[in-house]
Amino acid sequence: MNNKNQKLELNWIGKGEEPKLEPRILLEQPEYSYGDPSSGNMLIHGDNLLALKALEQDFAGKVKCIYIDPPYNTGAAFDKYDDGMEHSLWLSLITPRLALLKRLLTIDGIIWISIDDNEVHYLKVLMDEIFGRNNFVACLPTIMNLKGNQDQFGFAGTHEYTLVYSKDITNARFNSFEILDDELEEWSMDDIGYYKKGAPLRATGAESTREDRPMMFFPILVRGDDVSTISEDEHSKIFDKITQCFNDLFLNSICEKYRSDGWEIVLPMVDSQTYGRWRWGYNSENRQRLRTDVIIQRTKNGISLYKKQRPELGELPSRKPKSVFYRPEYSSGNGTSQIKRLFGPNSFPYPKPEDLIRDFLIISTDEGDIVLDSFLGSGTTAAVAHKMGRRWIGIELG
Repeated sequence: MNNKNQKLELNWIGKGEEPKLEPRILLEQPEYSYGDPSSGNMLIHGDNLLALKALEQDFAGKVKCIYIDPPYNTGAAFDKYDDGMEHSLWLSLITPRLALLKRLLTIDGIIWISIDDNEVHYLKVLMDEIFGRNNFVACLPTIMNLKGNQDQFGFAGTHEYTLVYSKDITNARFNSFEILDDELEEWSMDDIGYYKKGAPLRATGAESTREDRPMMFFPILVRGDDVSTISEDEHSKIFDKITQCFNDLFLNSICEKYRSDGWEIVLPMVDSQTYGRWRWGYNSENRQRLRTDVIIQRTKNGISLYKKQRPELGELPSRKPKSVFYRPEYSSGNGTSQIKRLFGPNSFPYPKPEDLIRDFLIISTDEGDIVLDSFLGSGTTAAVAHKMGRRWIGIELG
């Protein structure tokens, strides 16, 4: 058996049986044209496979960035299109289009594809086959709903994916985000990572006295930059659960004991006469957090303690794009609101927000580059490219 011609690939019924495409011609409809005729921008109405074939003659190797948001094949039926194709038909639909898109890219061109769990793994293998596995750049979880879709089975869906491939990774170049210096000034770094000053460690507001949460009242010990607290046995004797009373004589005695060992004592005082409580209870996890997650601030009135606030997803800016793609502006609801403001309610389902497309173009294009979207849908890609000074080609069936 000859194995020389064998290769790893994805197979399905109908693969390789696509009809041969003849060259096509694009015809302008002058009554719909507007703006600067020399801009090169084009909105093409028709089947995107035929349109891509027609573009091949003049634009092969000239498109710097391609973004597509193809049907996800979720099984749903929308007003504007059917998203429930048989799996092999979906693969047969997307394959010849990807092959043409590759031919249109410049040698340093980048393609971005939005997709979700229904087809992402098959699409990854297909893209490896068409673009070459060595030209794979990233599979970016793209956070579209930080709260999560509560209607999904098992897990509340938070993200989609963006597959990123280059035409030739040896020539690919990615731009960085612009970050203002003051965006990082508020953050400091310790052995764990970045942090900034958070809320006071003493509880405030309702139920913030020691009587409200007796077990959350105890001395915190400070010596230099070290933070600790009393032993479990000592903590258990501060409040008598049977009599429901605090033993302040014992509290004073252990405070004196630790002072004699060189510790400063910090108690959660509401005022000079009233004991409060801490935000953290007394347990092994929080005793460890005292050593790593507390900021000590000394003033003329004594010592105040604050929580170290660690950055949450998307809070810490980075010049280099992150492998988890998230900003609050990427919310799918934001995209819907933008389209609704332009065209009214129910104009198009699940449009991508402009901010997401803008960041794709910032990373992979410069002013004057050609951007192509062959599943134009709501027109967001063309709109964003136009605002950013990129030339654009959009294909939409209507």
